[in-house]
Amino acid sequence: MILPFAQKKHHASNSGLYRFIALCCVAALSICGCDMLKTMSEEGENAQFFASPGDSSEHGDMVRANAPRADKEIYKLFDPRTMIQILQYKHPDGWFAGSKADWNFNNPTVPHFYYTYAVAPDASMQFAFSSEVQMMGQGRIDQNPFAQPRTFAEQVFVQSAEKDYNISNVRIVDARYEQAPDAMQKQQQMFQEMSGMGLRPTEIRCLIYNLKVQGTRDGKAFFVSYVVPMNFIETKPGMSYVHMIDIPSAVSYGGFIEKESQIQQIANAAIQTLDVNPQFLEYKRQVAQELTTQSIAETNRKFDIIRQRHIQNMRDSDARMDAWQRESDRKHAQVMGGSGGGSGSMLDKWDEYIKDVDRVSNPNGGDMYIDNRYDHAWINSDNEVMYMDSGSFNPNENAAFNNREWKRVR
Repeated sequence: MILPFAQKKHHASNSGLYRFIALCCVAALSICGCDMLKTMSEEGENAQFFASPGDSSEHGDMVRANAPRADKEIYKLFDPRTMIQILQYKHPDGWFAGSKADWNFNNPTVPHFYYTYAVAPDASMQFAFSSEVQMMGQGRIDQNPFAQPRTFAEQVFVQSAEKDYNISNVRIVDARYEQAPDAMQKQQQMFQEMSGMGLRPTEIRCLIYNLKVQGTRDGKAFFVSYVVPMNFIETKPGMSYVHMIDIPSAVSYGGFIEKESQIQQIANAAIQTLDVNPQFLEYKRQVAQELTTQSIAETNRKFDIIRQRHIQNMRDSDARMDAWQRESDRKHAQVMGGSGGGSGSMLDKWDEYIKDVDRVSNPNGGDMYIDNRYDHAWINSDNEVMYMDSGSFNPNENAAFNNREWKRVR
């Protein structure tokens, strides 16, 4: 089994946890109608953990500096925006290595994403690993589709195996969650960090998801294994629960069945040489912090709009009540002064006023009520009413409506 980054420094970062804490502080505003957190199923279905060599997916065309090459054993991945080196690792001599790196400034939890892969010269073996991924969700951890074994997670990674390793007739050989070897230490560290920032986690799980599938490529049996550490963090910052899944890195390796032991050793050796640049991690953290600040500001702006709208609605309601009181007093004075205007007529008019309707004559017979918020209204023989503010539009002259005769009632 490969345990990603188990013995490496600088690969794990607490920036995701701090962003989660910041977003938890904002999540309480969601009760006001602000959709802060996307559902986990949406993010999981759209997540792309790896890609095939030469793939040109929604991440954009491959950056030339990161194009596949086989001339060096040390592969270096550079950020296309800043040209800061992200990482480097060693692969077997003669192997092709490539990668992609993208920015997503609409997502403060994962503003930057990369993956890298290496392929044997005869394409009989390959491995890949990706950067940290965080996904936010509302509700308890057990409500998350990734927390339910043999369902959503299998679907995501089986599709990944079909695409990234070009295999067909895929079947699952093994799928299970295991507790991470250092789970207790991680849980205590996360608990202390969150408590120090005023949040008390309700549950923390540190697991490793293992999935092995087998299919066929070129008529031969081909396997793919995934080793995916998943840290589930749940808290309750306000009226409801929120949680995050932190995936430090998803690792996959595959090859023809007879190569299984060899590719596992090669992938594990490559990961042990992986060196992530602390300078880039710090830059990524700063970008995430700026995006989180912008997200909080935007949420506060939306909240202020909702508050202002509520204030205006209250003012409109007060004005309507004042108008009703004035109209009621006037009608009462007319009745008491003997100047006519029966109480039935007064109630009818008031009923029309509060409902925003006017009573008009129906060309098809009798009377009818129409919405008085529009300047013009038309009715056809089936008593279908069409409202509009434009006085130049005539439905009888429009091919979409002139199969019936329309008459203007306002």
